[in-house]
Amino acid sequence: MSSFSIIIPARLASTRFPRKVLHNIHGLPMIEHVRRRGLLVEGVDKVVVATCDKEIFSVIKDFCGEVILTSQSHINGTHRIAEAARKIESNNIILLQGDEPCVEPDTITSFINFIKKNKASFFNIVSPVTNKKMLHDVSSVKCSLDDNYIKNCFRKSPYITDYENQKKYVYKMLGIMSFERNFLLNIKNLAASTFSKNESIEQLQLLDNNVDMMGFIIEKDYPSINNVSDLDLMEKEFRNIEQKKLLSMILRE
Repeated sequence: MSSFSIIIPARLASTRFPRKVLHNIHGLPMIEHVRRRGLLVEGVDKVVVATCDKEIFSVIKDFCGEVILTSQSHINGTHRIAEAARKIESNNIILLQGDEPCVEPDTITSFINFIKKNKASFFNIVSPVTNKKMLHDVSSVKCSLDDNYIKNCFRKSPYITDYENQKKYVYKMLGIMSFERNFLLNIKNLAASTFSKNESIEQLQLLDNNVDMMGFIIEKDYPSINNVSDLDLMEKEFRNIEQKKLLSMILRE
């Protein structure tokens, strides 16, 4: 039977919004909001933060959370959780980015059910591109899908057709992914192209190596916190009825 654990990679040295994972949101650091939402997901064995920063390590410990201190040499979150996964026995590892404080636990539960019904080494939650501007917004990673299989990843759309056509197959990639554990443990052995490094898109490394990748489509886009300005979108999201309920549960733990 498949088993799942959530690992949340976190570091202080974010380029566009330094120290964002410790940014105070309604009395809790962002990373703790994400961790507590992970704990509300049905069907996971454990939720662990993986970090190279002792300050983040101490914060999670103070909240009595599980945390693993990793090397500082990792080039991305995937390699960070790969190190942490060696200490976890689940055969599926979900990567939940530490800048996703709006994710709804039920979404990840549905994601797990989708994974159980399909076969691939890598899965990524994706959502519709809601406007033409998003196609060229380099702060978010997009992909093209064909029958739920991911065929390309990019920040700025390389396609020349109009938005109305592109929105049928171009989706925004959210910071919620899943890896087969054995595949994840060996991911550092995969060659990475110069393009994937320069574009800073982890998923491109997998495409470069012909890895089967599937997108799980959800209809709603959660605001990730890439820049300080995204905090306004987060607060707007928190005003939704379901988010109010979740926020209440998280803050009273």
